[in-house]
Amino acid sequence: MARRVHHVGMTVSDLDRTTAFYERLGFVKYDKPVDLDTPWIKTMTKFPNAHLKIQMLKLGETVLELLQYISPVGTNQAGMPTCNPGSAHLAIGVDDITAEHARLSKAGVKFRSDLIVVPEGPLAGPTRVYAIDPDGYTVELLERPS
Repeated sequence: MARRVHHVGMTVSDLDRTTAFYERLGFVKYDKPVDLDTPWIKTMTKFPNAHLKIQMLKLGETVLELLQYISPVGTNQAGMPTCNPGSAHLAIGVDDITAEHARLSKAGVKFRSDLIVVPEGPLAGPTRVYAIDPDGYTVELLERPS
């Protein structure tokens, strides 16, 4: 029986660039980057030439694992439309979404929309916005009303 989510892993094209993006959102490096060019990673991934660099980050109790394949180099599928099966997003609660939106916009972060206040229904209340990370992953920022 599952007990808890251990971590969320995301394959990225540039480990340093993506680490910097998530650090801007408040994540903190959990440990030093790991370089994996080992038999077990080749077996687990089913790539006989697998070589990965991994950076673990934390935000509160959430652990985010960023993986960059040095070999084999993949093609970027992360920027697919959010309606496609296989698309995923990471949702992050913030204290002041207006300030975060302004700060991140100034830092060059791209957004799919302007800020949205959900007016009705079971998800009513929070202000939300979809940001886009360097590889096209969707990052939802949301602020619950006080």
